[in-house]
Formats: sequence, C-alpha cells, structure tokens
Amino acid sequence: MAKDKDQEIFVEPEFVVKDFLQSEKERAKSTIVVFLLAAGLGLFSGYLFMIGIWYVGLLLMFILLLGFKRLVEALHLKMPQRSSQVFILIMVFILTWILFWTVSLNPPVSSVGGPQVTGLQLYDSST
Repeated sequence: MAKDKDQEIFVEPEFVVKDFLQSEKERAKSTIVVFLLAAGLGLFSGYLFMIGIWYVGLLLMFILLLGFKRLVEALHLKMPQRSSQVFILIMVFILTWILFWTVSLNPPVSSVGGPQVTGLQLYDSST
C-alpha cells in the first residue's frame, strides 16, 4: 500500500542551542589540552634528541597515540562523537608534536655550541 503524500518522509530533529554550546565547549577544551600535551611532548622529544636518545621520544609519541582515547578519558575530557572530529583531534596531536619537536632542535632553543671555522683556505685571485 502506498504512503500518503501528506506524511513527511524525514522529520528534522529539534535544535537545542544549550546542548550544542555545551558540546562545542567540551570539544574546545579537549583540543586545547591535547595541543598543550603535544607541545610538552614535542619539547621533551627535542631534548631527548639532543642528548642522543631520539628513539625514546618517538616511542613515547607512538605510545600516547595508540592510547589516545584512554588518555583523553583519563584527563576527564570527552572524546568527540563524529569520526571527522576525532581525526582532527589526532592530527592536532601529531602536527603539534612535530612542530614543537622541530622548534626545540633549532636555535635559540637549542644552541648546543657556537659555529666553528676549521681548515680555512684563502684564494688569491691576482695570481
């Protein structure tokens, strides 16, 4: 039996502003905390790289990445519901870690030693 044409096919859910704002605040809080965590880990990884145990910093990043969901929940934050938002949160972590790791390896953050000139050769173009 065919459906009546008066019956709606899709009923749009009611938009509740308060719930939307609450979820956006939770997402923003999660993003800020993940950014700060990745920044600290990036600086620490740069320090480990300078003292010669770079693989420990890389291993720490992968361990935190594998336990990302547990880490977010342990910090009493809410993990986003949509997979695109989870992807964005993970990419914030990875790219922030790479950024701060790179910054920590370059001067003025890590000036291990001044430049040295050895074996200087002078060429005389008049001869």
